[in-house]
Amino acid sequence: MPKIIEPPLHPHTRTSFDVGTSKEEIIQKKRSRIKALISVLIVLVLFFGLVFGCLWVVSYFQWPGFVYAKFFTEKPAKLWAVYLNAGGQPTTYYGEIVKWKDDYIVLKNPAYIDVRQPQNGTSSEPTVVFRRLSDEFYKPKPEAKIFWQNIIFLQELADDSPIHEAYKQSP
Repeated sequence: MPKIIEPPLHPHTRTSFDVGTSKEEIIQKKRSRIKALISVLIVLVLFFGLVFGCLWVVSYFQWPGFVYAKFFTEKPAKLWAVYLNAGGQPTTYYGEIVKWKDDYIVLKNPAYIDVRQPQNGTSSEPTVVFRRLSDEFYKPKPEAKIFWQNIIFLQELADDSPIHEAYKQSP
């Protein structure tokens, strides 16, 4: 009768008889692994619960104030006045500079001040209107690429500048 050769068992498929451990020992090891996994999960849930609880307290009660001001309040955009040389007559555009490149800048939500002189027979005061470039009839996108060769100078606007208020009031 020929001898049957059995293939060797994979290390993860060994039985308790191959390893030399009893069934109770294997069950005990599995239980200890499960307990360790449950302990880790409980610690993680408690940690994330504590973190989200602290964030909720800061956002709901606005306490402590310095944390609330740093992370939960919207900071006003830095607005700039960009003075351009546009065909001999200087022009000023206002907006937030979102890109500074070697040969151009990108101005987000560009706007300008439109000053119209009074017509004959009307009041002597000129009409001053704040206009966004995106409100023009040809509906441009709310960004403008301005090349450095056209810029006379840039000036950052103060937080109490009337241009900030004009941006808040315009749609």
